[in-house]
Amino acid sequence: MISTYNVNLAVKNSVECALVALARRGSRRGLPALLWNWGVATTKSYFVSDDATPATGARNIRKVTDGYMAEFDTIELHLPVDLPKLDGWRFVATLQRLDDTNIVRAVPGEIVPECFRERGAWCTHCNTDRRRTETFVLCHDNGDYAQVGSSCIRDFLGNDAAAKIALSASLLALVPATIDACEREFQGTSSYSMLVPFLTQVAAAVREVGWTSRRASNETGAMSTATLVDRVMSNSVVPPYTVQDVDRDVAALACDWASSLQDELVSADEGGFLHNIRAVATNGFVDGRTSGIAAAIIVGYERAQGLLRKRTAQAASVHVGTVGERRTFHNVTVDKVNGYETSYGYTTVLTFVDDSGALIVWKATNTNITRADVGKRFDVTATVKSHGEYKGILQTYITRARVLAA
Repeated sequence: MISTYNVNLAVKNSVECALVALARRGSRRGLPALLWNWGVATTKSYFVSDDATPATGARNIRKVTDGYMAEFDTIELHLPVDLPKLDGWRFVATLQRLDDTNIVRAVPGEIVPECFRERGAWCTHCNTDRRRTETFVLCHDNGDYAQVGSSCIRDFLGNDAAAKIALSASLLALVPATIDACEREFQGTSSYSMLVPFLTQVAAAVREVGWTSRRASNETGAMSTATLVDRVMSNSVVPPYTVQDVDRDVAALACDWASSLQDELVSADEGGFLHNIRAVATNGFVDGRTSGIAAAIIVGYERAQGLLRKRTAQAASVHVGTVGERRTFHNVTVDKVNGYETSYGYTTVLTFVDDSGALIVWKATNTNITRADVGKRFDVTATVKSHGEYKGILQTYITRARVLAA
């Protein structure tokens, strides 16, 4: 099996050196060679903040409504994953102990049952739970799973090669983290931060700049939100956003939400996202290994709140005005600011909501409203273009709008 990672071309040399160091570590332990190869570099255009553009190898930067479009060069990293089985057992993950929970690092291509998220440093072989920094999850061909400590892995599998295969599994599981570490080192990063102040910065960044996940960062070359906040908190850059009271409120609420996620909800999430954010939120601090998970708490919280808002909006949605009528929508609130690039330039999609819950949508090619205005109230004079529906919610579409402070 081949696992593929998209790497920003600007950090290719750093990733190459880090992988060489990882391979040397394995070689010193007598492990099989860690192999990889690079694909063909490609160039794409993506939306970025103005602070991100010069630091990530951006080219052909052009200004749009509330940021920049830029071209980034990315290249694929191909990593063969070929771990041998022993007596029908294969390695599927390593578990890193974090206080009273585990951070799960799966071998590429494997899925780890959620029961291993909270089992502590337990060892199936010696039937003990003691302080261990790392344990291994194995799966048998018959579907059985086992969690084994490093000192017991040889006896459990009855093979002298077991320990070396376990270490090879650990190296493979470290590759994604190694790529992330190179990106953070390239951009600059902090070490440890208290979670709520970190989330406050993330909330401000998401509100004004938008969200970029680590995965999207690897695919596009744009700086991830977690890396941006790392740099801000290490005082290596001036933040491209301004923290407001609403961001502090969102951070506190998001932390409470993540730490109190119910077991049945976490168990139903097969991907493990909810488990990992609950583990970090409960722990209360963030470091370089967990900053990506921590930053995603804000997005998870806002998605959960968005689902509640959607259900409320579906129940209360109505159309406003008459098609062709020019009218003023008084004291409406900016609910969302999104956008997209077209052949005619950048189009901003503004969603307003009035006091009755009705949604009013305007696709604008020229407006001063940005993500920083979400939550603010305005009077909007416009022509009702059409009435429609999106995902079960009635919406009123407007054109030729003029926006004034309420």
